[in-house]
Amino acid sequence: MDRVLREANVKKWLAKSRPRLKPEHICKRLKWAIAYKDWTVQDFEKVIWSDKCSVKKSKDPRQQWVFREPSEKWFADCIHPKEMDKGISLMVRGCFWGKRKGPLVPITQNINKTKYIRLLRRYRFPVIDQMFSFGMQDILFQQDNAPVHKAYNVTDWFERNSIELVEHPPYSPDLNSIEHAWVELKK
Repeated sequence: MDRVLREANVKKWLAKSRPRLKPEHICKRLKWAIAYKDWTVQDFEKVIWSDKCSVKKSKDPRQQWVFREPSEKWFADCIHPKEMDKGISLMVRGCFWGKRKGPLVPITQNINKTKYIRLLRRYRFPVIDQMFSFGMQDILFQQDNAPVHKAYNVTDWFERNSIELVEHPPYSPDLNSIEHAWVELKK
């Protein structure tokens, strides 16, 4: 059986865990990809990639294996949708730009729009100043679609401080570079 699968170029791997996407989410992801497809490395280095990461008390031990050709790895039937739960033991917020890291900030309480603006002021302004000191111009900030990020006070704060936001399609953690860094951090 192994020989037959090998000859057919069929391999096994753990199913990728991703959010379940609706057709409208898929359309928004495609629109995002088309909008940024011609960006250079230098364009992406101007983005401050920001997000929070939670370390959970327990991890889902179930593993789902799929048998497909390597080119089929991202097909819908090869994805194991992940469920969101509340088993958080520690949450941190961080950011990076280019090859540089911003501070890793422990989050010990729920964040509302006022506390989020306070975090931005205290921890992101120094990152922006550092970018300016390296001669970076036209700095962009990327965050997900959490309700606190979309609050009027928060979007107004970004506008008043002349910080341009990079669009983020809903249910698209894989389009935020920091999500991949969190995976490495959790290993």
